[in-house]
Amino acid sequence: MPESGKVVLRWLGAAGLELRAGWTTVVVDPFFSRFPFWRLWLGRVSPITGLASRHVPRCSHILVTHAHWDHLLDAPDLAKATGAMVLGSANTCRLAQAAGVDSRTIREVHPGDSVDLGAFRVEVFETTHGTVLGRPYNAGPLPPGLRFPARAGDYRMDVCLGFRFFVGGKPLLSLAGEKPEEVRPAPIVAVAVHKRPGYYRRLLETSGARVVIPIHWDDLFRSLGPAGQQPRPMLHPPALAWPPLRRMDVGVFRRLLSDIRPEVQVITPQVFEECDLSHWSGLYHERTYDGAPVSGGPPYGCAVVVFRRSRGRFEYLALHRSHEGPGYDSNWAWGPAAGARLPDETVDHCAARELKEETGLSADTCVQASGDNRDWPVYWLEAEKDATVRLSREHDRYAWLPLAEAVALSLPALVAQEYMSVAKEIGDPAIKEMVT
Repeated sequence: MPESGKVVLRWLGAAGLELRAGWTTVVVDPFFSRFPFWRLWLGRVSPITGLASRHVPRCSHILVTHAHWDHLLDAPDLAKATGAMVLGSANTCRLAQAAGVDSRTIREVHPGDSVDLGAFRVEVFETTHGTVLGRPYNAGPLPPGLRFPARAGDYRMDVCLGFRFFVGGKPLLSLAGEKPEEVRPAPIVAVAVHKRPGYYRRLLETSGARVVIPIHWDDLFRSLGPAGQQPRPMLHPPALAWPPLRRMDVGVFRRLLSDIRPEVQVITPQVFEECDLSHWSGLYHERTYDGAPVSGGPPYGCAVVVFRRSRGRFEYLALHRSHEGPGYDSNWAWGPAAGARLPDETVDHCAARELKEETGLSADTCVQASGDNRDWPVYWLEAEKDATVRLSREHDRYAWLPLAEAVALSLPALVAQEYMSVAKEIGDPAIKEMVT
């Protein structure tokens, strides 16, 4: 019987969200590297090295709604640090590549697309961005001769995307844009706090949301504090009211929604703190590619790195997944034998089962590598030089490779790290070249 999983959300400041289910971590619009207001027009803006990965140490996918700096600036650094796939519009993809992200970990998406991201399925739809003096803010083609660090004005929007997250086949969360009728129905909606009452009335009618999460209300030009410390609110857009300039007030937002629809709950997460969404997701039942139930608690699964000694060197077994076709070579295409732990299954049994299913090899001498990754431990097995590999339908080919080649093929970075950790433990001399 499948176990229930846990869906966890973190608000990352601005429009940034992190959604985590099992071993899948999806981040939307990461923006941590705040800069002074005057840099909107003078000088260049750049991410603070290491800041994004400090706030989000593990990430599998990065979704970008549009290519403005307060949605995209830290995405390239986070992708390079974690090996996460970046998904967004054409401008987003070009900016990410210009910032040094591996093109194999960049994917352009369009309204109408539906993409599977591990535990989540994400539906892409078009939304409307706010305007300045009746015109879309900083929109159009990217400037010629784009170079990094770029100017804030170089982060130009071509299209504004919305995302609706599904878990276990059911909608969980939808992102709202400038027009409430564009939002997709979901039990949870994330939305800005500075709209008029009519907007929220139509939004709740269109979405059917039972829970609303306010986002994009913090001061974009002030650094975020530690987890749990609420940031200073952003200035409210000028209005025909007194005072004409005031800061956004989440308390006023909450009371406004309560007046419109008292049964709707407003959740205001503290920045970087975890919020369990499982109650509203119906406690989803996560399953593997072939429909088997997945354990709802750690360890969620494991990897088994197989190596052999051949021609005076270590060679590592790399398997190519068949799900995206033989020509696919991006995230999760290549890697060691690996898979999810079934409910009530020991992780040792999981390692032996996955190894046998995916390679035909016996795990009699399989060893758990040292390390502190309790969510996804790594095992290793030394195979005979002439060992026969028998693939399952999950893979379409394999290769025995030296360490450098196995690591280069394995994306995201956390898959490559599985080979690296085993190479270090077994004393492969090639590891010295990899870390120098």
